[in-house]
Amino acid sequence: MSQGETLEEVMINIEEAIELWIETVYFSGKKEIPLPSKR
Repeated sequence: MSQGETLEEVMINIEEAIELWIETVYFSGKKEIPLPSKR
């Protein structure tokens, strides 16, 4: 979940949250990072 004053800011914040999640999971070694699914 993310927030911002503009849609552009929200999208930037979401991208940053995804990057941080992937980095955390990767370096912790506790979970596999799932491949993107087609929707």
